[in-house]
Amino acid sequence: MKSREVINKINSLINQSIYLYAKYAQTTKTSYVDMMVLYALLNTDKPLTQMELCNYYGMSKQSVNTSVKKFKEDGVILVAQDKEDKRQKYLKLSHKGAEYAHSIVDNLMRIEDEVSDIIGEKNKAIIEGLEMYNVLFEKRLSNKD
Repeated sequence: MKSREVINKINSLINQSIYLYAKYAQTTKTSYVDMMVLYALLNTDKPLTQMELCNYYGMSKQSVNTSVKKFKEDGVILVAQDKEDKRQKYLKLSHKGAEYAHSIVDNLMRIEDEVSDIIGEKNKAIIEGLEMYNVLFEKRLSNKD
């Protein structure tokens, strides 16, 4: 496969994956960003900042902020201010929010687990390949080679 074909295939597969997650979100009558915010907060051991949510899942600040604002008003997300850096605010799910998040993402995580189990050892190669691609791509974008 030629270099351009490989790149097109990688981009296509990444976009198809995002499309599948967005399609799943539609089945739960929620937006992709709302679902990914819930997913992230449910699957981390510590509270996250909005910036961490944006960076980890590649979502825009505006989209995440809109989602977080709505979830705060609905009592789904709690906000805690950092004791040392008052500008830093950490997000976590309330008890109500955890229940809501589970109702949205539990089936998705079950599907992910099933697929991951089928793929087995190839998961490691997929992760390593995409990590390397993204690190090198980011370096080239930043002209830091």
